[in-house]
Amino acid sequence: MHRESFFEIVNISVNYGVIKALTNISVKISEGEIISIIGANGAGKSTLLKSITGIAKVNDGNILFQSQDITNKPPEEIVKKGIAMVPEGRRVFSTLTVKENLELGAYFIKDKKIIKENYELVLRTFPRIEERLSQPAGTLSGGEQQMLAIGRALMSNPKLLLLDEPSMGLSPKITSEIFQLIEKINKERGISIIMVEQNALMALKTSKRGYVIENGKIVLEGSSGELLQNPQIIKAYLGA
Repeated sequence: MHRESFFEIVNISVNYGVIKALTNISVKISEGEIISIIGANGAGKSTLLKSITGIAKVNDGNILFQSQDITNKPPEEIVKKGIAMVPEGRRVFSTLTVKENLELGAYFIKDKKIIKENYELVLRTFPRIEERLSQPAGTLSGGEQQMLAIGRALMSNPKLLLLDEPSMGLSPKITSEIFQLIEKINKERGISIIMVEQNALMALKTSKRGYVIENGKIVLEGSSGELLQNPQIIKAYLGA
């Protein structure tokens, strides 16, 4: 398998009734790469991730993962193939304990050895989670809940991790910590990551390449370094 053919979105369109949410979107990610998708609220970023996971129906185009067409496959099949999403707003199961939340992430994994290895990886990566295993997830801080949500996704043994607004509602200090952990997961495990994020500066600093989405269309793409220097990006997203 060529690295380039790891994951590719080819000219997809998604409609919500008469509303065009995405139009002719194409995105590519190589194995082990981090890419970011930036854009204003309502631009279509979350819809893009939902289309990958089978939650939003793709009307045209194809989504290919490891040379297999996964367009409009059921969400559980997508997870089994090795794609996991950390949803916007974290969405941990607040009444369950931290440990129970993590165990739910491994629901489709049958190999106990893999479950054990992933569990140990999550606790090593997120020591603060280990300290709170018996607590209800709803008692964690926002940053800890984000760590738990990422940890739960890692329990499914993903090859591709989708992050929907990982910095949402977090302080700058905790945001910085979360992004460092995202880089650590990528480097240590080689997991490819597609990150949708309104914090354009942090997203581009963490990723190798970026795509800019406006009104459901990709309007710019390039290396993160190029995008950080782009006057349009600076003006629209970096507050300069």
